[in-house]
Amino acid sequence: MKGRFETENLKRRLEMCVVGVVICAISVGFFKRAAFGVDPFQALFTGVQRMIPVSYGTLYVIVNLLLLLFSLIVDRKYIGIATVINLSISGYIVDYTQNMLYRAFPNLGIPGRAVCLLIGIVLICLASAFYFTADLGVSPL
Repeated sequence: MKGRFETENLKRRLEMCVVGVVICAISVGFFKRAAFGVDPFQALFTGVQRMIPVSYGTLYVIVNLLLLLFSLIVDRKYIGIATVINLSISGYIVDYTQNMLYRAFPNLGIPGRAVCLLIGIVLICLASAFYFTADLGVSPL
């Protein structure tokens, strides 16, 4: 019986992880659409993306793979299935969300951008709760 409980628990934790990663990526899309600024790492990403002609999602995978290699050498204890899930889908979901928001709302003024910011904050809080509770590894970032 113990094995079945552990399998069900792992399944639930994987679901929480995927939901957390997806919601987190959607929130980043809202933050980018709000255009009130981003954290330093996202600013670096944006600058590199302007120099290298690839999508944000593809660049996210490349940079995360490099950081993952570094993490594997330095300290493997934080690497888990969530690391791979995050690395694989986050950047592409950010791309999709941001493109969808730009198509849906091409000319947002300050009030609309503020709404995007607030939605992003609420979503990132919700995503963090799912992702951290799953406890299946961390993002290479």
